[in-house]
Parts: sequence; structure tokens; C-alpha cells
Amino acid sequence: MQSPFGTIYLEVEEGHPYEEEMALICEEMIRQRLQGMKNYKGQEIGEAFPKLVYVLDEHNCLEGGKYDYITKLAAECTAKRLVPDYQSAKIMRQNYEGNYFPPMGYNI
Repeated sequence: MQSPFGTIYLEVEEGHPYEEEMALICEEMIRQRLQGMKNYKGQEIGEAFPKLVYVLDEHNCLEGGKYDYITKLAAECTAKRLVPDYQSAKIMRQNYEGNYFPPMGYNI
């Protein structure tokens, strides 16, 4: 069976009216990926899709930011499942006139 090809962009935007909810969604998506899904034999596996891209910014780059705990969870998930992919908002802003954006797929 073919999995749908998609990307989920995990970003916590500081100052956004739904900032806390964005953090909760990011945390839960990473927790679920870390846990894995059961396959038809009942074994826990890491699914390939949707692809997760986690945005690193000043508030979650492991330098005492408010959302460092999510980044630590993402690092744990990377060690076990080799996901999520990471994107630096700082580097994107330098390269794209102050902007950053998802590589592809759906932005939540």
C-alpha cells in the first residue's frame, strides 16, 4: 500500500495568537513519531510519511529558549527514527531576504 507523500512543517512562531497551540502540535507530532506505529504484525515501526520538518529558531535552538524542550524531544526522535528533518530559520532569513518557508508539502 502506498503512503501519501506529504510534509508537515513543525514551527512555533513567537507572538502568533496560537503560539502555545503550535508548540503542543509540534510536541505531539514528534512524540507520535518517536513512539512509532504498529505494522500488520503488531511491531512498532517508524513511518516514512508524512515527512516532518522541524524549524529551529532563536526560541528553540538549545540556548535557553522557551521551546528548547521540543528541540530535545526532536533530537531524541532523530536518534531513534532518523526524523524529523531540521531547517534553520536564521539561515533561511539570511538567504531569502528575511523570509523562511517550508521546503514542500502542507504547513501547519
